[in-house]
Amino acid sequence: MDALDTTPDDPASAEALEALEARVLEALREDGPFAAEAVLVEALDDRLVGVAAARRLARIRLRRGAGGTALRTLQDARARFPANLDLAVDEAAVLSTTDPQAAEAGFRAVIAQDPERADAVAWLSDLRRPDDPEDALRLADEAVSLDPTVARAHVARVEALVALAQPDRVTRAVDEGVRTLPGHAGMRLLRALWRLGRHDVEGALGDLAAVQAIAPGHPGLRPALREVVRRRSVLYRVWMRAIGVLDAMGWSGRLALLVTLAVGTHLVSEHAIATGDVAMIHAVAFGIASVVLLSQLWLVVPAVSDFLLDQDPLGQSLLDPGRGRRAQVIVVLWTGGTASSLVGLAMGRPLAGVWGLIVAMLAPVVLVAWDGRSQQARLGARVLVGLVGLGLLGSMGLEVAGHPVAPLVAMGVLAVEAIGGMVVRVAPAWRR
Repeated sequence: MDALDTTPDDPASAEALEALEARVLEALREDGPFAAEAVLVEALDDRLVGVAAARRLARIRLRRGAGGTALRTLQDARARFPANLDLAVDEAAVLSTTDPQAAEAGFRAVIAQDPERADAVAWLSDLRRPDDPEDALRLADEAVSLDPTVARAHVARVEALVALAQPDRVTRAVDEGVRTLPGHAGMRLLRALWRLGRHDVEGALGDLAAVQAIAPGHPGLRPALREVVRRRSVLYRVWMRAIGVLDAMGWSGRLALLVTLAVGTHLVSEHAIATGDVAMIHAVAFGIASVVLLSQLWLVVPAVSDFLLDQDPLGQSLLDPGRGRRAQVIVVLWTGGTASSLVGLAMGRPLAGVWGLIVAMLAPVVLVAWDGRSQQARLGARVLVGLVGLGLLGSMGLEVAGHPVAPLVAMGVLAVEAIGGMVVRVAPAWRR
């Protein structure tokens, strides 16, 4: 749940608030969060909407990871509106992740001024949960009884029951939260995630459909829908587990794997050269190709994930227009090139193996050409794709004609592709 997802109770006029929110949404849609922040900064000193602007501004800053800036925004607003308890609750909520003691003092100060502040009691429950889940549950129940329309209170109750390992009561608690607040996207999403954890995929889909209708841009919606696809698609599930293993290995682990393969291939190659064993020489070429292809694999991981998502109707709804087709092209290049390279080398056809490597290594370059982060990178990648394509066709033509320089041309194209691909991927980041 959003750390600032509290129920507003500002004295601002509804009309002024509605106009401000419309401007913020337009700025978010057209120019992103920084433009929305600029709109809200202008409204901070407005007597009618100053409190609402500060809370909304802090929420946006918190979501983009600027917790310190969000905290200062709320503190400045409290200096201008010292009697507003909503700002006090929000400030303590932000502090809860960095300074729990100060946050608890803040929530207790709010409760001392207004003992019926259900949101403050619910946040206090969150702070107590790691040390005393029973006390956290007591506080959450108190918050729900004070005001059952405060979503934070229901969430606190659910989280306390999860900490106490009482799944049946958790189910009843999330159902009660949705019954009480049927139009609250956060409560619907919470029940969807709980249902996914209980393997009730269809029930979760119903809740996620409601979230999409209530708040299409909710930040938790897309990850939850991806999880549904993961559970419905065996291939996607296996792929994500494999990527999870690679993630867990980290860069050092993946590099160690590649170095091990490279060293092993080198040792075998020395023996193959010394003995003149043709089969072993083919095995060495196969090993070298495997190292090259594995080193490039991480660059096409997003495209493979998109491709597997695109195989599910629900997954298709998560992809931007054209992204599924882009993923298909990249996956075809990668898998087709990889297969032809390894098969060619295993069968003693080194030139076919090189051609396969060229095609497979085009996949990450095409990815940059399609949606690189800078215009220069996209242009450079497109030029490189064209040059490599012409070189590949030229090498094949020379081979068909029986010209002896065909292997040299193919190796030259591979070298140009390797160096050029690195440049178009790394140069924009290096310049920044």
